[in-house]
Amino acid sequence: MQTLYRLNTPSELDEDFIRSLQLLFKDRPIEIMVKDIRHTESKLTFWDAIEQFREKADFTVIDDDDLFDDIRGTEVGREVDLS
Repeated sequence: MQTLYRLNTPSELDEDFIRSLQLLFKDRPIEIMVKDIRHTESKLTFWDAIEQFREKADFTVIDDDDLFDDIRGTEVGREVDLS
């Protein structure tokens, strides 16, 4: 299992955070890596950009049953001559 936590400031690394890690991983061995992300913040991977978009986007606006009702014309289309 892999979990990524991003903290805005080191002060967020408090007892509650440590307790939540202990509860989440129980007796399993874990590895903790600390990285300064100030310089890499602007270099988003494609997946991180999608995740960021999903967090910011308001999908309730498009929660409409007939959103795609008139996206396609109702005419039959062109005739095809197969001779």
